[in-house]
Amino acid sequence: MIARVPSRRRTPSHPKAPRVLPPLAHHKPYHRSPLLLLLTLVIMNIPTQAAPPTPSWISRFKSFPSTQSFEKRSLHLNNTHELILTSPRLDPGIDWTEAVLSWNTSSPADAEFTFELSPDRSTLPLAYYNLGRWCRLNDPTKRLSVPNQEDEFAKVETDVLVLSSASRALRLRVSIRHSTPPDPGWIKSLGVTCTGSGAPTHNLPKPEPQPTSATVPPPLEVPRISQLSFDDGKAWCSPTSLTMVMNYWSTRLKRPDLALDVPTTARSVFDPQWGGTGNWPFNTAFAGSFEGMRAHITRLEDIAELETLTAAQIPVITSVSYNRLKGLDRNGSGHLVVCVGFDANGDVILNDPGTRHDVRCTIPRDRFARAWRESKNTVYLVHPSSMQLPLSVHNHWE
Repeated sequence: MIARVPSRRRTPSHPKAPRVLPPLAHHKPYHRSPLLLLLTLVIMNIPTQAAPPTPSWISRFKSFPSTQSFEKRSLHLNNTHELILTSPRLDPGIDWTEAVLSWNTSSPADAEFTFELSPDRSTLPLAYYNLGRWCRLNDPTKRLSVPNQEDEFAKVETDVLVLSSASRALRLRVSIRHSTPPDPGWIKSLGVTCTGSGAPTHNLPKPEPQPTSATVPPPLEVPRISQLSFDDGKAWCSPTSLTMVMNYWSTRLKRPDLALDVPTTARSVFDPQWGGTGNWPFNTAFAGSFEGMRAHITRLEDIAELETLTAAQIPVITSVSYNRLKGLDRNGSGHLVVCVGFDANGDVILNDPGTRHDVRCTIPRDRFARAWRESKNTVYLVHPSSMQLPLSVHNHWE
């Protein structure tokens, strides 16, 4: 059985009408041969695939390099110290209807964080929605998403805030609780990916196929790991993909502490409220909790951005529809795979953890685009914090 992440926010697909040929023109009756009838029936039922539609959304990533500009308030109750940090108004540059937070922390293992976000509209009071409680300890009461958050203005879908109408700006609020007074410096990085409707502002052309494979960068040497190698691994595509990337950086940076195993990663990102290991911010928060590492979620606009990143030696974890990745014309469960490069035709080379064999595979570019767009081109970016990333013309990373 193929491993899958529990279904996340998928739009139902509609079956395509069969291709119908026009009637043959003739002036007198004639009898079609059985062979001709058979060929006609076969042709009529061949499914057709249109080119992947242009994304109907735009995304922007914004981060706070520090919390110095945040309003700070300290509380002390029953031997617990709490620090509440509230950001100034942030304009991501688009009218947004969806937001995903990313955070990286460096704190005592038992420090507890709560991350909240409010749309900032001049016509409505601030209303904060809880986008996750985070703690490095494997304690189901301290690291979990918060359910049952929905009103006429917004709802929380596990780790995504979805608005009923667009907002131009937002504010973040972070609460830190510990037995000792929390330090704002425990937050290494804090960012938000905002998505709104509209056409992409840039069009990146598909590169021309290279004349020889010798001119194409080889795929990145990311370890190949199958989630099906583990007894509980059927829904571990996200921690398995993350483990592959962390081990890649372990080798490149000569850092044994990054050489993780899949069960450890799965335990460290498990969301007991959602009941799985595919909570996006929990995965990047775990990766970014290691010294000298940074990880965040963003949404891209074009496959060419994946080419830019892999050419810079950065493997990219991508969220796709597994059915569409396999060429089926219907949505299905979400799945995480690692993009490790491209071939001479511009097709996508992946490490797919959902197979027992042949974890490394090549997927036609258009098929990958259809599968990827079901998540609005969501990715995890994991890299050393000291690494200079290539320029993002779309403001999808900093």
